[in-house]
Amino acid sequence: MISSKEDTQMPMNQIIQARRRALGLTQEQVAERLGVTAPAVNKWEKGTNFPDVTLLPALARLLETDLNELFCFRENPGPEEIARFSQELAELTRREGAEAGFARAQRELRVFPNCSALRCQCAVLLEGLLLLEGRSPDAPPFGDALRAWYEACADCADEEVRSRAQYMLAGHRPRAGDASGAQEMLDRLPERVHADGRLMQAELYIRRGETEAARALLERAVLEGVNEVQGFLWKLADAELACDDADAAEEIAGISRDAAALFGLWDYSARIGPLQVALARRDAPQCVRLLRRLLETSQEGWNPAQSVLYRHIAGSRSRPALARMLEPLLNDMETNPDYAFLRGEAAFVELIREFRARPAEQESGAPPEDARP
Repeated sequence: MISSKEDTQMPMNQIIQARRRALGLTQEQVAERLGVTAPAVNKWEKGTNFPDVTLLPALARLLETDLNELFCFRENPGPEEIARFSQELAELTRREGAEAGFARAQRELRVFPNCSALRCQCAVLLEGLLLLEGRSPDAPPFGDALRAWYEACADCADEEVRSRAQYMLAGHRPRAGDASGAQEMLDRLPERVHADGRLMQAELYIRRGETEAARALLERAVLEGVNEVQGFLWKLADAELACDDADAAEEIAGISRDAAALFGLWDYSARIGPLQVALARRDAPQCVRLLRRLLETSQEGWNPAQSVLYRHIAGSRSRPALARMLEPLLNDMETNPDYAFLRGEAAFVELIREFRARPAEQESGAPPEDARP
């Protein structure tokens, strides 16, 4: 459970400085508007002196904040508030672009500078939206901001947030040339104990008669577990291909494909393993067939509630949300070196042309979490 309140708050001097800078004001401008001297404002921001109580209402108005924030009385948002803000942030980013999304997140984080749960959620969400736009989350100015946000959360008191930030840093650091730093993050991740305690929690729910809560918890655990296994199977197939054992990789890819059907996963995930093998074998006809189905599937919605395994998990994947994936997939097909041998194939060229010509759809909802780029 994410805590709704942190033990520490930003002191008043830091709030004054942060708000002034966010508004693009100089110390001299603040001093002039409040009828004080610039050295007085400087002392406020250093924490060696504080504004006279009669100046506080005017100072709050000037800094576009309120007295609660100046006095650090503002509580951090809880999980429901963070979820609502995440939805608003996602909609803004899809409508106006990543730059607008980052600016909005930064404004909110200035209001709640000590809320690690909010900071980490903003970073994960914006990184996912960048990928769906076909943009690299490592590219300036996004990469530095994302890594800074994850770094700020990697030592926070909330174990769930801390582990999530460490996991994301383990992916960011090698791309920034810091392999040892990535290993450090992986080494700090906690070992799972009794499936993260979810089995014990489900048992408690059942004993208390909270069967709906137990079903939702267990269904989400199954979905997360199966998606994790799929990721391991794909990487195992990669490892076999790296060892020049395409036959073993093909068998593993078949297991991954069958598991997707057995566990009611999105059909998109069933195509990943076989495509890996077809690309390694440079089997152009098979690659084109699999890529066609993958592109088609990326446009088909997936509702977890249609499976008996996930009927009580809230939310679904809608076709408009998945339509966002089409352009990044096509861009990858046109630029990824793995597809270089296909670019002279008429069927491959026609496939890209055909899907490029498809009309854009109105997008809504949240981006898929389980699609492998």
